[in-house]
Amino acid sequence: MDELADFITRNGVDFCSEKELKLVAKMADNADKNIRENALKFMGEVYKILDDNIWRTLGDVTPKV
Repeated sequence: MDELADFITRNGVDFCSEKELKLVAKMADNADKNIRENALKFMGEVYKILDDNIWRTLGDVTPKV
């Protein structure tokens, strides 16, 4: 997940599909702390690029995320 966040930082979100972004959003609710933190880091990098449009792409996410 950490490598994916770095990839997004270097290359942008054009290489990620909506399906892949939704999968990472589900991982942000994982019980494993490392997976959860890195998924949130990834989503943070995507948010820097898409701004509030990220929520249109991700759809419904749990309030915890």
